Amino acid sequence: MKAFLSGDKIAEFHATFFKGTMYRIVACSGDNSSVPFSIIDKSGKVLFSNDQYSMKPYWDFVMEGDLDCIIEARLSDSSKTSGVV
Repeated sequence: MKAFLSGDKIAEFHATFFKGTMYRIVACSGDNSSVPFSIIDKSGKVLFSNDQYSMKPYWDFVMEGDLDCIIEARLSDSSKTSGVV
């Protein structure tokens, strides 16, 4: 999945994760700058944010149950004009 962003816009990707499955979420940009991203459940609870992990470009996890989530990605502060995530 990818999105073209400009300014402070946020890309939203809807995903369903299934119990017992291993996943890797990877975020990158066209200019190799870091991409802030978060995984949020349908109630708005942030399950993971790479802001809390030194802007790590990926996250590996195994689901404990089936869950519909939103993956939000935005441009880093250093690339606020436009870009692809």
